[in-house]
Amino acid sequence: DPGDEGQCDPPEGRFTFLDAGEANNCALDEAGAIACWGKNNAGQNDVPEGTVATDVSTYYGHTCAVHPDGSMSCWGEGLWGQTDVPEDIVFDRVGVSDWTTYAIDVDGVFQCWGRKDCDDAADRRWKDLSIYTTSVCAVTVDDVPDCFGYNVGERNNEPEGLEGSVVAAGHNFSCAIDLDGEIICWGCGECPDDPANQGLECGDFGQCDPPAPGEI
Repeated sequence: DPGDEGQCDPPEGRFTFLDAGEANNCALDEAGAIACWGKNNAGQNDVPEGTVATDVSTYYGHTCAVHPDGSMSCWGEGLWGQTDVPEDIVFDRVGVSDWTTYAIDVDGVFQCWGRKDCDDAADRRWKDLSIYTTSVCAVTVDDVPDCFGYNVGERNNEPEGLEGSVVAAGHNFSCAIDLDGEIICWGCGECPDDPANQGLECGDFGQCDPPAPGEI
């Protein structure tokens, strides 16, 4: 239980983008400046002065941001190389987990560095990205949501033939917005008895039962 680390006390201002970590948040204001708040156990909230970004992602101990020129910077814990940004790549999107950084470059190529194996996404082109610890979900340029990584609760078993524009990875489930604007979710199975689950309870808490179209 992370408790109250200030993650529910956002700064004042007007913002256009938000990413939530384990017990902290980072957001982009209307000028692209980054504000981070909440738990700061490894310096993940210590945004370098003057940083401007088009995308930002944070999680347990580090934060990464894509800058307007396509470069990227990361800060916070870098024990596994998760803050060591590869050179000579122009980035479009970024997503971080506990010890790994995932990204999509401007050509739709999946990039990954840090602790985890990233071979599952090779030889495909992507346009959207969502990370949750050991799970990665992405949308291909052909509008196909695809989830891979540790398959807790069958969260990687997306419905056959699903086409979507946005995808989100959760603890034992995943959701996507299909091309008709409807939310589709899958997974919600039990967590196996494995240390990777960090002792967290899984099961079905209604996270795979989105509201019907027209309710949101």
